Amino acid sequence: MGIFDKLFGGDKGDNGKKFSYQVARAVKKITNPNQQPTERKFAIQSLAQLGTDEAAQALVLRFSMRAEQSIVDEEEKKMAADALVGMGKKSVEPLKDFIHRETSLYWPIRALSRLIGEAETVDYLLQEIEECEAIFDRDVLRKMELVSNLTQFQDPRVVETLKKLLEEEENEEIKVKAIEGLSNLADNEIIRYFVDRFVNPDETQRIRNTILHIAVEKKWKMKYRREEIKQFLPPTYWIDDVGIIRRK
Repeated sequence: MGIFDKLFGGDKGDNGKKFSYQVARAVKKITNPNQQPTERKFAIQSLAQLGTDEAAQALVLRFSMRAEQSIVDEEEKKMAADALVGMGKKSVEPLKDFIHRETSLYWPIRALSRLIGEAETVDYLLQEIEECEAIFDRDVLRKMELVSNLTQFQDPRVVETLKKLLEEEENEEIKVKAIEGLSNLADNEIIRYFVDRFVNPDETQRIRNTILHIAVEKKWKMKYRREEIKQFLPPTYWIDDVGIIRRK
């Protein structure tokens, strides 16, 4: 059961009680992709002005719906995030509950960070990643989103966590997200870490291909292990004298 079912099934909040009539009407608008954007925005504003715990529980539901026009969708989600931040501490638990259950996490995590700070947000995300068992497709998607959003924080624990995922995680889709995240934080040490994985004969082809494509895109210089790298390159790639992998 998703958070929409939990909160909106029978117009109920997370305490098991029904939403009030005013809040239930707003929820129906902000979660309806066929509703006019002006009506959804007005409903978001109405919930923000109401400013109650119930309104905060309702506002997070906007993150679950994707509007047809991507620009409008992002505007409304930012608007909902800003409203939740403006409502203060009462928004923290609804945001955490959403992140714990759902898969559309970018704006909720940004809002949570603004409310409780980066360090505490990283604490929370690390706990969620640790506890998330990626068995079913929805869980895999949620863990991928958690990993992807973790990399927006400049925290030394981020690199450690991504490396741990690459060593211990079984799902390769999640490993790819970890590689992508690490590549955005890449310094010489991380590049060497990727090269070590690339030339490891026990590495999977999926992971090796991911590293290869990122190395080509970012033009990493890997001359120090040039001869080893050559052995693992597909026929359509070559490595030049300064150690940059290129497509033929």
